[in-house]
Amino acid sequence: MRFVKTTLLLFTLGVLSLVSCVERPHDAPKTQRTLVLPYDAFGPQVVAYSLIGFEWYQWDNHGDSSPFTTYDVHVVVYRDIPLDQVRKQFPVIRGQQDYRYISYHDALAYCDRLLREDSQFQLLTHLKQTKQLIHDHFDQ
Repeated sequence: MRFVKTTLLLFTLGVLSLVSCVERPHDAPKTQRTLVLPYDAFGPQVVAYSLIGFEWYQWDNHGDSSPFTTYDVHVVVYRDIPLDQVRKQFPVIRGQQDYRYISYHDALAYCDRLLREDSQFQLLTHLKQTKQLIHDHFDQ
């Protein structure tokens, strides 16, 4: 009987020491700290501009008069990384690339607010997909 108790005690201590060496998932560093999405993932300009600015390039004074003109503007959602570091990784280069920046929490709060406000009209249902994409990307 004493042998069984000693064996169980040693086994338990061994397991506890192994567990203490293993990094827990919530302690692990986040490898996914940014996500780049197209401007329209946050809705049409009429609703998205309050969060990420107008859809035209930020170096232009105004958008084109043609409603068919498209702009290659991207939105960088970030979490657990300083904004100045995100700007260095994804710089705005006049005439070449345009980025807007939004924190993870602001992006999800924006989606939640618009989905609540739009619940009876269902005009912004794609925001559910955007919200899920953001959530899945950062919380995998």
